Amino acid sequence: MWGPVGTAAAYWTGVKVAAPSVSNPPRQGRYTLRVGYVPLLDCAPLVAAVELGICQRNRLNVKLMRQPGWANIRDNVIFGELDAAHAPAGLLLAINAGLAPVPAHCVTAFVFSLQGNAITLSKRLYDRGIRDIADLAQEARHRRDGEMLTLGVVSRYSTHAHLLRQWLAEGGIKPGKDARIVILPPSQMAQSLAAGHVDGFCVGEPWNTVSVAKGDGWLAGHSATLAPGHPEKVLMVRRDFAEQRDAEHLALVASLHEAAAWCAEPGNRAELAALLQRRAFPGLTPKLVERSLASSDAPIFHGSELHRPAPRKASWLVDEMHRHGLLSAQAVADAHPLEAFRPDLYDRAISPKTKATTTLTA
Repeated sequence: MWGPVGTAAAYWTGVKVAAPSVSNPPRQGRYTLRVGYVPLLDCAPLVAAVELGICQRNRLNVKLMRQPGWANIRDNVIFGELDAAHAPAGLLLAINAGLAPVPAHCVTAFVFSLQGNAITLSKRLYDRGIRDIADLAQEARHRRDGEMLTLGVVSRYSTHAHLLRQWLAEGGIKPGKDARIVILPPSQMAQSLAAGHVDGFCVGEPWNTVSVAKGDGWLAGHSATLAPGHPEKVLMVRRDFAEQRDAEHLALVASLHEAAAWCAEPGNRAELAALLQRRAFPGLTPKLVERSLASSDAPIFHGSELHRPAPRKASWLVDEMHRHGLLSAQAVADAHPLEAFRPDLYDRAISPKTKATTTLTA
């Protein structure tokens, strides 16, 4: 179980935090940063940093590039089509452990959020009397051959895969025997459930709220219960980008830090919902996005030490990936995935005494 400071609620301070300064910012207009994101609530700090002019104030030109799923994020960062991206923390570790199409080394200097996920099951299951994991276990064991439960996650290496497997284990449901786990982009989860292609899924908000609002699903499990305060998304960049474009990287981290504090203020929720609806969820109403932001399954956007990519956060992720057979002990030993979390860069980025050493050239 993950519990950085007792409970995740300890992070929801609601306290306004002064924006960190960038003492040696990049010169505006020299480069355009291509930053990828997948439409989820936890991309909010990135959207807010751009839409509120925070990046511009830190002399960054940022082009937000919406991506359909995490495989696109992975490949576009590795091959240089994206300079940085909002990404599952476990995906970064998997890349560094050699579990990507080509060898690459990525780092993170910023944790976007904590929690923010839920497990949704179909209304069809509810109508058959399923109310909890024990009921689902009975359902799984009495299905005929070829009618195995099908459950969706967004990536083999995201926290959703760990959370779902942990929840299934509580009922004695074995993936591969009693249920199959399939990979789907987050934005396709709700429609796949409605169409009957999956019986349930584990995904980030707002897609759980969408299924519930449409009457297609019901909430059966919550990341806040399964792993309180667990790290979720990070800012992923290639290591060579962090080294060669240091000033821009640190300015981006500082911008996200300020934006995350703004996103955490309840008084900004309606405005944030409108920004997200326009940038990430054009098919949803601002009211539904705001409802998701107010739910108990919304991401935790800001708090003491939340954004710092401390080694213990990486350790928890590595342990989970190893426990579920997604990362071998040899891969950990060979690739040193913990080195991907760079608290030193985060500390430099938010320090008033930041001294970015990279010199930008035309």
